[in-house]
Amino acid sequence: MAPLTLTRPKHLLPVGGRPILGYTLAALSPHVDEITVVVGYKQEMIREYLKRWEEEVHHSITLRCVTQKTLDGTASALAETDYDEFICVNGDVFFEKQLVDALVNLYREYGKSLLSAARVSNPEHYGVVSISGEGEEVSPLGKIVEKPVKPGSNLVNIGVYIFTGSIYKHIQEVCVSARGEFELTDAIQRLGREEDVLVYEYKGYWKDVGRPWDLLDLNRYVLGRMRDSVIGGFVDGKAVVVPPLVIGQGTTIKPGAYVEGPVVIGDDCEIGPNCYIRPYTSIGDDVKVGNAVEIKNSILFSHTRVAHLSYVGDSIIGECCNLGAGTITANLRHDGRNIKMSVEGRLVDSGERKLGVVMGDNCKTGVGTMLYPGRKLGPNSWTNVGTIVRRDIPPNSILHEDGTIERIT
Repeated sequence: MAPLTLTRPKHLLPVGGRPILGYTLAALSPHVDEITVVVGYKQEMIREYLKRWEEEVHHSITLRCVTQKTLDGTASALAETDYDEFICVNGDVFFEKQLVDALVNLYREYGKSLLSAARVSNPEHYGVVSISGEGEEVSPLGKIVEKPVKPGSNLVNIGVYIFTGSIYKHIQEVCVSARGEFELTDAIQRLGREEDVLVYEYKGYWKDVGRPWDLLDLNRYVLGRMRDSVIGGFVDGKAVVVPPLVIGQGTTIKPGAYVEGPVVIGDDCEIGPNCYIRPYTSIGDDVKVGNAVEIKNSILFSHTRVAHLSYVGDSIIGECCNLGAGTITANLRHDGRNIKMSVEGRLVDSGERKLGVVMGDNCKTGVGTMLYPGRKLGPNSWTNVGTIVRRDIPPNSILHEDGTIERIT
């Protein structure tokens, strides 16, 4: 998820106006009286968010944070907790509340540990699950293998479980996997040898947010569920707003602005004059979108400025960015093929025909910057006036007009 996660944990990436973690907490809240969040990377940011959530959203649930002592796998993370019976979820997975409802009801009926699974087209990227009783809503677990080279099934673990305290014994017995981690799936396999573990095949929407385009897909889904509008700010009589949309407190929609839902706009934003906010756009707090700007199917983090004469399409723009006049994000190849993006040093097919730029925090583009589809800008990077971004820009770097990149020291 770099460059977005170079400055924040993945769980705090915003979708539809709130972090991914916020949706997880909302899904769990009706069923629990205590939530423990196991934290590690940039944990102070998660702790701060949880404090706000507890104060502003839910006062009746006890929230605890524990630090994972060594960041060496999901089994080690769960070992930091101690419960007799509990729901366990991966923090970077989005799922509907109905999934948790179904698991709780099944646990009440069967009284056994439960694992949720779903059918996918790329099972090699997940923990692959085999079951006995194909076609049944609930089946006994046969085997679970983490990210096999040759999957024997397209049914995969989606990271939402119900366990009893017996799982902890097996966590202590797992060995380091081929990936160099202590895997929770190995503990589940051990548990299944001693007692029944039931697999619930979930057929609703879920998303394992592992690549930047996953965030855009999830954003489209969340906004697509909107039915009602909430307008907390001021909409000028010469602006047009097409529901459904959310407009936060202190936000002003200026004359000539055209906002076409579903759209979410945060607090204290300034939208317009004479701009076009197209469907499936999420805008954070304290964002400026100015004259002759068009934003389409994108996520703009808080405190960002797109002041005038720019186009942002199918893109993710980080926090505290400033796009100079005439910044254009290309989002479509001439040949119509899928956009590829560099992920951990290799080109990966995004599966998307339209995909713009992914920009980290505190980036600035010079006037007249043009960006090729699928490019990334690392945090604290700049482009000079009239530059063409043909390749990714590392963090703390300047792209000059001649295409050379200079590191900022």
